[in-house]
Amino acid sequence: MLCPALDLARVLSVDVRTIRRDIQQLKAEGHTIDTRGPVKGGGRGQTHKVKIIALWLDRQGYDKIARWVHHSPQAIKRYVTTFLRMVLLHRQDRAASEIAFVTATSERLVQDYLALYQTAQANPTHRVKLEEELARVSAWQGDRAVAAEKGGPTP
Repeated sequence: MLCPALDLARVLSVDVRTIRRDIQQLKAEGHTIDTRGPVKGGGRGQTHKVKIIALWLDRQGYDKIARWVHHSPQAIKRYVTTFLRMVLLHRQDRAASEIAFVTATSERLVQDYLALYQTAQANPTHRVKLEEELARVSAWQGDRAVAAEKGGPTP
């Protein structure tokens, strides 16, 4: 069985209890500490990516989210882009298996993201944020298509 705390303890040459105590302290300070596997407390488990998208829907900035979850801002942007692509494909009535294939992700992540999308639709603030971003992405994709048709460079 894999134990991230044990792995970290070995690498740092400290006792596993030290790692667990440090993780508890960081969490008490408000940091999100995700290890291998799902984040517990969201029913059957919720990936850190879903948690990141939820923070983004709350209009938290990429840099702030990155600091909280210890990911790079580029990773956060990549998660958001994938989420938006999944929503657009879902709106085209694509099956979860097809969305997973096109986005090179798991069906489980597609299902989790689409569940988050459904929840976001019920929250007026999240719905507005989502529609703004989807409009921006759709416009950008339209600009790329036009440029490609004209044989020019795509933005």
